[in-house]
Formats: sequence, C-alpha cells, structure tokens
Amino acid sequence: MLILGCTHYPYQTSLIRKFLKEMYDLKMDGKYIYRNYLSSQVILVDPAINTAKEVYSFLKSKRCFNPSGSLSQSEFYISTIEILNRQIETDSLGQFTYNYKYGRSIDVDKNDTKPVPMSRSTLSYEIIKRFQLQIPSVYKLMQQFNSQNKKTTFLKEKERL
Repeated sequence: MLILGCTHYPYQTSLIRKFLKEMYDLKMDGKYIYRNYLSSQVILVDPAINTAKEVYSFLKSKRCFNPSGSLSQSEFYISTIEILNRQIETDSLGQFTYNYKYGRSIDVDKNDTKPVPMSRSTLSYEIIKRFQLQIPSVYKLMQQFNSQNKKTTFLKEKERL
C-alpha cells in the first residue's frame, strides 16, 4: 500500500504505477533488486476525499463561507513561488529545493509564495483534464472566472481555461 501523501500525487497515479512496475521488474546482474521490498500489486491510497472534508470542516469552523454569496462569483487561485524573493532556494526546474521546502520553519511573513489565478499557465494539462472530468460544474465556474473576472484580464487568451 502506498499513501499518496501530497495533493498533486493523485494526478500522477498512472506514472506512479508505471514506475512501481519498472522497479519491481528491475534486474541487475540477473537479480531482481526490489522484489524483496515491493509487492507486485501496490494499492495506491488517495487521501483527497478526507483532505477535502478536513478543509471543509476547517473553513466552516472559521466561518469562511458566505451563505448569501453566489457560486457564479467564485474565484480560483493557486500558490506559486514568489520569484522576486531572493531568499528562496530553487532548483533547475524553478521548484523549492528539498532543503528549503522541508528544512525551514513555516514563517507566514516570509512571502515565498503568492496566489495567482488558475489558468493553463499555472496548471498542467493532466490537472485541467482531471478537473474537466471529475468536477465539471466547478470547472465551468473556473472558466467563467478566467473569462469574466477583472482580476484575470492580464491572462492571454491561450492561458484561459
């Protein structure tokens, strides 16, 4: 059993399954390297539903819902690395280095991320496809936000959902 412990891992399940099979079948000098450590059938556990329930409970306890609000006014953002902050350590792919991500204390005033509208430039093709298939009504709201909200006017047409 493998628990997909980060929010983006469920989007990579086919890649993870392929990698696990390659590892299971890997031989060196005629011997299987990982067969003593891996099962031929690894169950992937997606904690997304429980995570969503926890987030809902947290938001409800903090009174972050607007019962008189309209779903059509929803806004959709993702956190990205704040590249203007020179204290941030990134790798060659522009991601936080392992030591920076896991070796620092959480400091709200650090300003190492910033929220930006979800768009084709901030989401992978796979994530967009998953939104379209698994949460089509929410995806339509995301498209509406991308095309009608003045906070997204800077997006180029090809970046819009």
